[in-house]
Amino acid sequence: MRLRLWGAELPDKHAAGLRAIDDAVDAAVHRPRELTFSLRPPGGLVESLYGYLEQTMRDTGVTCELRHDLDGDPPDETVVAVYRICQEALMNVRKHAGAGRVAMELTSRDRGVHVRVRDDGVGLTPGAPR
Repeated sequence: MRLRLWGAELPDKHAAGLRAIDDAVDAAVHRPRELTFSLRPPGGLVESLYGYLEQTMRDTGVTCELRHDLDGDPPDETVVAVYRICQEALMNVRKHAGAGRVAMELTSRDRGVHVRVRDDGVGLTPGAPR
């Protein structure tokens, strides 16, 4: 805010340089926020995964399905872990599987969440390097 106030008081030739500094500071502040948002689900687990599926698989031609049978939203640390696991699995399907269909299932089990991601892609060749 101070940079903007100072910029309003400076002559135009100096104000442009100050605006560039202000833009750089603004970008530096927003980058960590965007990173945090991408690592942490923006809402409840199921709603966030629906959004991530839509965002990640849009324009891929892959048909997506999300089924869930959860007792409720798990604790925050579990939500973050499950969300990250699902993000990684979906990115692997997108990048490597050559799939036409992916199904994700979430089930409450043993005070935790059981995650199953299945696709109809090429899979791994036994014995091939990973």
